[in-house]
Amino acid sequence: MGTSRAVAFLGSRKNIVGCAGGLAGLGAAVAGFGGAWWWVLPVGLYAAGVLATPPARVRLVASGPDAADEAGAIRRDLSTLLARLDPLAGRLPDGAHAAVRDVAALLFELLDRPDALAAAPDQAYGVTRVVRSDLPISLETYLALPRWYGSGQPADDLAAQLELIRADVERIAAAVYAADAQRLTDHTRYLRDRVNRLEQPD
Repeated sequence: MGTSRAVAFLGSRKNIVGCAGGLAGLGAAVAGFGGAWWWVLPVGLYAAGVLATPPARVRLVASGPDAADEAGAIRRDLSTLLARLDPLAGRLPDGAHAAVRDVAALLFELLDRPDALAAAPDQAYGVTRVVRSDLPISLETYLALPRWYGSGQPADDLAAQLELIRADVERIAAAVYAADAQRLTDHTRYLRDRVNRLEQPD
């Protein structure tokens, strides 16, 4: 544990900046500065560099290939669900299959942005829950009923569940896209302010 931390420190930005300061101090000592206390210059400048350099930013959120791999796995699960559901579409109430497809389209759009999902763990969990729990439970529970029993209240319940799932996915999407929407608003404000400044007389 201690060895690994020492190795990590050797390659850290703190050590690099400290070494640069130490070399500068050594150069100053060679040039004659410091006198008998010449060794204080490289040591002191090294320590100052280490202390003045902020620590490396801690990143706890997965990104890059890991995020893409997880999004890809969820996408495959969703595609499998749709592939298994398509032959059973005739057993669903009117509009239910189309509703599932609409929800899936929203989910696929979110899964196309794995880094955005990785930066929003709550929303990423929400997508996973919908794909691997909410949708399968609703559909499997309905399809387990006999056809003659599936009309009426069970059909209404399935329609209500699909509507609630869609609302949940739309809420998740709005949260994920909020940052991009804010950047768009900020850019509009910037452009408007720039045009206003250009139109003002000197």
